[in-house]
Parts: sequence; C-alpha cells; structure tokens
Amino acid sequence: VRDSAGRTRTEQEFPPPMISSVVVSPRRTITIYDPVEQVSISLNPVNKTAQIRHLRDPRRVARPPSPRPLPMGPRSLDSLPRPSEAPHTINSTETLGTREIEGLSARGTRNVHTVPAGARGNEQPLVTVSESWYSEELHQVLLSTTNDPESGERTHKLMNIQRGEPDPALFQVPPDYTVQGDKITNP
Repeated sequence: VRDSAGRTRTEQEFPPPMISSVVVSPRRTITIYDPVEQVSISLNPVNKTAQIRHLRDPRRVARPPSPRPLPMGPRSLDSLPRPSEAPHTINSTETLGTREIEGLSARGTRNVHTVPAGARGNEQPLVTVSESWYSEELHQVLLSTTNDPESGERTHKLMNIQRGEPDPALFQVPPDYTVQGDKITNP
C-alpha cells in the first residue's frame, strides 16, 4: 500500500519451515515506512508489538568529506583476479511485450543469468530466470518472479490495486500494539 505522501505499508508472508511432526504457521511481517515523519515501523502481528526506528533526515546531517581513494600500488594489482581466472557468466535480457495485470498495462522483461558448469564447483549450469512486469502508469513493478536453482522460486505481486487514497490508519501503530524500543538510525 502506498499513499500520495510516499508512505508505504508492506505485508509479507513466509512459508513455515519444514519441521516434521510439528505444525508451524507461516511467518508474517508488516513494515511501514513514513518519509514524512522519517520513521520505519516493524509490526509483529503475533505478539502485537511494534518496533519504531526514527531515521535521520540526510539533508540535516552534516556529512564528512569523502576520503580520497588511495592509489593502488603494484602489489595491490597482483591480488586482483586475472580476467582468465574470473568466473564466466552469461547474461541475456529479453523484452516480453505488454500484458494486463490487475487491470493495468505492464511491460515485461526476462533476464537469464547462467553460471556455466564448473565455475562454482557446480556439475551442471546454474540458470536463474527472472521476469519483471512494470507499470508506467504507477511507476511500479506489478509482478516479479525469480526461479533460482540455489534458492528456489520467489514471486512478488501487487494485488487488489486501488487508486484512491488508503486509510491513514494503515500507516500507524495499531492501538492494541505495544511499542518496544525507539531507535534513531541512519538510512
């Protein structure tokens, strides 16, 4: 959920771990980011607790000057991998055209990243395929999927898209939650 001021509320559900003979419910997280108030809020719906982090406004924080990079001597260059020793990967990008998702037109792109057999001790090539569907109207990715042989399949999809302003209560700590800690951090 996002409002016109840039506040966002993200709810994620993760599948339960595979534990034999023990029923474990999925883990759910809720994160609220409020750039107006400069806070990030993590809600735990199981314990009904909230963790609030106050973010410093980077425009108000004086930053020290960036250090100049140190020149690299000949010994430093010897420690870098030579191009012939670097693992070779193959990347390709394909345009998928447009399709409608949740009533919006979205432009699709497929990226394929291949690690050849033997590059990381793998017997077979490792092929990761990622698709992304972007809405120009919302300036947002509506659907993305990644199929990775090492970490499995992941899907991120915006659902129930409504173009009106969301309820302001979605961006606040619910009244029945307990606030635990209040930190100031740099973004």
